[in-house]
Amino acid sequence: KQKTAYEIRLSLVGSEMCIRDRYQRRVRAFPSLCCWKMTKGTSSFGKRHNKTHVLCLRCGRRAFHIQKSKCGACGYPSAKRRKFNWSVKAIRRKTTGTGRRRYIKTLARRFKNGFREGVQPKKKGTTAAAKK
Repeated sequence: KQKTAYEIRLSLVGSEMCIRDRYQRRVRAFPSLCCWKMTKGTSSFGKRHNKTHVLCLRCGRRAFHIQKSKCGACGYPSAKRRKFNWSVKAIRRKTTGTGRRRYIKTLARRFKNGFREGVQPKKKGTTAAAKK
């Protein structure tokens, strides 16, 4: 047989009664403490375990929003890159010469040689010796 609330109250030992009374006094004094409060702060941060952003194909940053299908850093998949003049420092970070410069690195040398392709360059030493 299960005890009723009245029987449980009678069977409480001294220390348990103190705990019960202390809780009841606190509830009467501060009604907001009687139930769990839904906060926007610390307790909510433990529930964040889903990814909203993944790596972008164009800029490589973790700024591509999955649901929007748009990168917050470069604006991919739109043709124009995302750039605003109100953020001069951001433009400075992303401008030409801040990365590996895979294409521009060889551009000056190729320009000097007239953008030749598939042709062996003329030997410098042999042409001078052949003229003499």
